[in-house]
Order: sequence, then C-alpha cells, then structure tokens
Amino acid sequence: MLNGDGLQEQLPNMAGSPLTILAIKVDGIEDMYSLHGKGIADSIVWSIAHRLMSRKKPMAFLAHTGLGEFILVTPSAKCKELRGKARPIFELFSTPFVTDLGDVSFKVSVGAAFSEKEGGAATQAVSDAVAAMRIACWEQGNSFQQYDELLGTKLSQQFSIRSQLHKAIENNEFALHLQPKVDLGSGVVNSAEALIRWNSPELGRVSPAEFIPVAESTGDIIPLGRWVLQEAARLVQNPKLPASFSIAVNLSSKQFSDPALLSQLKQIHKRLKGTSRSLELEITESMVMAESADINRTLTKIKAMGFKIALDDFGTGYSSLSYLSRLQADTLKLDKSFIDPIPNDQQHADFVASIIQMVKALKLKLVAEGIESEEQFNWFAAQECDEAQGFFLARPLDFDAFLASLPLGRAQVDIPKPA
Repeated sequence: MLNGDGLQEQLPNMAGSPLTILAIKVDGIEDMYSLHGKGIADSIVWSIAHRLMSRKKPMAFLAHTGLGEFILVTPSAKCKELRGKARPIFELFSTPFVTDLGDVSFKVSVGAAFSEKEGGAATQAVSDAVAAMRIACWEQGNSFQQYDELLGTKLSQQFSIRSQLHKAIENNEFALHLQPKVDLGSGVVNSAEALIRWNSPELGRVSPAEFIPVAESTGDIIPLGRWVLQEAARLVQNPKLPASFSIAVNLSSKQFSDPALLSQLKQIHKRLKGTSRSLELEITESMVMAESADINRTLTKIKAMGFKIALDDFGTGYSSLSYLSRLQADTLKLDKSFIDPIPNDQQHADFVASIIQMVKALKLKLVAEGIESEEQFNWFAAQECDEAQGFFLARPLDFDAFLASLPLGRAQVDIPKPA
C-alpha cells in the first residue's frame, strides 16, 4: 500500500492507460485516532487496507492518504457510469472488522472519476474523485458520487457558500420562517416548526439543503445554531401569537459538542418560565440511534430543564419497539416517506395505522409531516393522529405572513370527524 507521496510518484507512470479512480473515506477513523490513539487506529487502517487489497478485481495500486482516506486505482475500459465500481466496496464493509476494541463496523463514502487514455490526466482524475468523495460525505454513509461537469458546478457553488457563510452569520443575513402544525382534533394552530432561510446579497437565496451541509463541515453550524435558538425564543414571545404557543427548533448533532448549548438553553428556559410559550427541540432518529453517550447525557439535562424533545424523521432509522419504549422523546414526527403512499397503498396505510396505535400506547405525541393532499390530511385526521404539517396546510412563511395566516389562531381547513 502506498502513502500520499507514493501515489504522486506512481500517477505519471499510469498516464497512458484508461483508469477508474475511487476515493474512499472510511467514516469514523478520525475519531479512532483522537479517542484510542495512533497505534490502535493504524492497525485498523491496515485491516481496512488488507480487505481493500483482497478484492478479486484487478487493481493497479492502493494508497492511504491519511485519516481513513484511500485512493484505489484500477485499469478500466472507457465507461461513463461508475456506480457499479463502488458496489463491491460497500460489500467489503458489510462485515464488521475484528479489532482490539472488538467488532467494529464502518460506513464509507466513495467518489469516482474516470481518466481516459487520451491525455492520460490521472492526477486530475484523482483530484476529481476526491472532490466527488467530499460531496458523498454529506450523506449518511455508504454513499456514492461520480464526478462530472454538473458536480464541478456544484462544488464551485459550495465554495462560494463556504466563502460567504461566516460573514453572513456576522452580518445577520438569516431569517426564520415558520411552518404551522395543525392540531387534528380541533384545527387550532398552537405550534410551528422554525426553518432557517438565507438571502445573501452576493449569492441571492441559498437553499438550506446547500448551506447547512457546508455549515456542518466548517463548524459554522455552532454559531448558526445559537442564532436560531435565540431568534426562535424571541419570536415565540410575540404577543400576536396565540396565548399558548410552541416553536420547534432543529438541533444538529454538531451542536451537542457546543459547550455553550446548555447555558443558552438555561437562559431561554428562564426567560420563558411562567409563560405559556415554549421551544420544542427536534433531533433526528439517526442521532439517537447512534447511542452517543455525550448526546444522551446532554438530552437528559435538556429534559430536566423542562424542554420537550421531538424525534424528527421517525421511520428512517428503523427504531425497534423496545428502543422506543426507553426513548427520551415526547413527540415523534413521522417521516414524509411514510406519508407519500397514503391513502392509495392499502397495505402501507394499514402499517402506518399500526404505528399510530403503537405511538399512542407509548403515550407519545405523533406529528405527520409532509402532508401534501386533502386525502392524506383526511386519512390522518380519521386515524386521530395528533398533528399534521405540510404544504397542503401551509408552506413555511416569514413571521409577518405567518401571523397574518392565523386569524383567531385557527387553521383554514375542515377537520373530518373520526368514523
């Protein structure tokens, strides 16, 4: 196995051949170095390299460029679709690794690029594959991205976002929009989800799907998350809102490493104490399923302050029934992927109905998010789901528009009576 310097020495020798370049990032290796030391981490890296080199398909060479990142170079006939080249890599990581720490499983992010015979730009192909791998890392592991012109444009956009993001936080260029959650028993809107929006003077309107992953990778999610909490706490106290109102705020896993998180929440709780106003904190199911001791300890402290916890994207992490029974959440938000087939797919509808009954048995509130049709709305109302949220009811609105949409604090929909 080569190191980074050896890779640079070998690439010119491959210039006359068509090559497939795979850039592989093994998630969690950086944590291994910081938590368990270089000796244990290096041994794990060698185990991973041995498994990669054991592939049956021909390989020109493998290089470890540091911190669990590998470059795999293979001879290849000219092809445009490289996803199939990554599938065997994912299969190699489907079996845990036996280490001094016990059996350890890893997920990987793979970027791919093709170096054609004409011109033999192998060095550029490696750079392209690494760039594609960086994009793949934004997903939740075992993800793939192939470099092409569109991806190059996306990377250029991400660089622009990265260069502007920190200044945007300092200049207060962000705003919170609110999407109402409708109580399906009464039609009253007494809560909403806060969704961040960025209108940049240089870049125009930037989608959260574009700038949030950048903020996560740069660490800007920490000051951005602090601003969101502070702004949501300010908005929820507005006297024009219904007398009892709650705003849900999404917490990133990175925010749990913020030493100021608990003190900020204590200040917010003190400010809202004695009122009927509150913030609900949303975390994703995948965060809880990771069973991080630090996250669980912080959640326990947050719950002790009196904050409600909502589990977002429920259904995407496949929580077991026994796990749900000991969960710290007060609310489950059923993921949109569970909503979409309803009511046309009867088997799926029966399955979701059983989930609703299970959640009721656990005495948790259930929110159906992503409601996009009257049929879906009526179905969940008939199932006596607690709340609904989605484009059928309202899109996210700026605060003034949100207030204007709430005459008497009621949703502008008819709630069907249960059969």
